Amino acid sequence: LPGVQLTLPSDNWFQNDIHNEGTITVVGDEDGPGQLSLVVGTFYGAEGSSIDLSGADVVGDVGESGLSLNIECGSYSYGSFYNAGTILTNGGSGTEGGSGGSVYIDSELVAYNTGAIDASGGEGSEGNGGGAGSVYLSTDYGSLNNSGDINASGGNGTEDGGEAGNIDLYVGYTGDILNAGSLNTSGGDGIIGGG
Repeated sequence: LPGVQLTLPSDNWFQNDIHNEGTITVVGDEDGPGQLSLVVGTFYGAEGSSIDLSGADVVGDVGESGLSLNIECGSYSYGSFYNAGTILTNGGSGTEGGSGGSVYIDSELVAYNTGAIDASGGEGSEGNGGGAGSVYLSTDYGSLNNSGDINASGGNGTEDGGEAGNIDLYVGYTGDILNAGSLNTSGGDGIIGGG
């Protein structure tokens, strides 16, 4: 439902499709789950929806790191990935920036993404910027069409800038890659050195 938040454990297997119209996040604990894994038929992310695994901004301490996201579409049947929502795994800002979590999306058939994906590192106000996570979008037997902006840039720091992540768009056996979105893999700026 629109506006509803769904909090899941770290590993999830669904034989059916997922239709997300709200916000999906993950159960936190003292040690942190590290990632959210969704194994589904087909994933549908509506416009205005989100998967929010971002790290929190922290005043006076290191920013929290974002969690990684793994979505596998079609493990039980031929599935696809359709997303118009926002995916956030970015690190939080703090005295040093938190690291961004990586995003892995693999679709058995087609993948259409129009939503923003942010795996960037957080800003460091008294030290290093956070390193970014990497973003992987792949299909096995269909085309990959992306028009969303993908950010895997390192965070700025007052010492070293954070390192950028990779952005990989991949088609396995048949299909085309069509990209109209902005792809950002810039390292963060720093006084001592850039990322």
